[in-house]
Amino acid sequence: DLLWAGRCQPSVEMPASGSNRFLVVTAFDTRYEVGCLCSTVNEAYCHKHGYGFWRLLLPPEKMAQLAEGRHCAWGKVAQLHYLLSATAARTSPAAAVAESAARAAGVEIEEYDYVVWIDADAMVLDHNMPLDFFVEKAGGSDLIIGEDMADTDLLNTGLMIFRRGSAWSEQLLQRWWFESDPKWHQEVCWDQTGLCRLLQAQEGLGLKRPWFSWAGGPRHKATGKIFVFDCGAFNFKYVNNCDFVFHAVGERE
Repeated sequence: DLLWAGRCQPSVEMPASGSNRFLVVTAFDTRYEVGCLCSTVNEAYCHKHGYGFWRLLLPPEKMAQLAEGRHCAWGKVAQLHYLLSATAARTSPAAAVAESAARAAGVEIEEYDYVVWIDADAMVLDHNMPLDFFVEKAGGSDLIIGEDMADTDLLNTGLMIFRRGSAWSEQLLQRWWFESDPKWHQEVCWDQTGLCRLLQAQEGLGLKRPWFSWAGGPRHKATGKIFVFDCGAFNFKYVNNCDFVFHAVGERE
């Protein structure tokens, strides 16, 4: 077992100097070996480009605290909310878990321009592709994300790039955590469906049809502060058809 053999440990790698400074973050509990395998690949990618990398590895009971009793997928929202919110907003039990882990890892969020979330079952395939490519294509949007891989949701939250210092991003994470329909706290697709339904209701996400590139919609979609890439270019579940990140969407893949 890679985790218990001590080969996969909580870690943080500090950034090198560059035009944009990225912190790539992921989180999973000590039972999830897939997370160890994927995060090791992603850490190597970050090392190559001089990006910061934070692997939040928690025991199951701490992961449950981070998600505040919701499905563990919501832990990403809590972690991002902590990283992108002003100090005054870091008052929830989930924020306390995130803050303790960040301090233990030596994470200094002020050193970064962008925070990048990658799911524990996703890995970078093209290690020559810099994150600046997506930022430049998106014109510096506050949230850079990919469309979903099926018609379940409009967006896929397995890979996201947030601009730090954006009031809109901070408010979005606040709304995502507190205003999402509680139905999605436990039901599939958890945080992802919660975000999509929130953005559909509050910001008109997906009104232009067709939405999905694979159904004839545009490959690049700019909606307010959000820039959406087609899934194949950004974050995709079919390894032979993804350009950047392979997202297994479950251990069986």
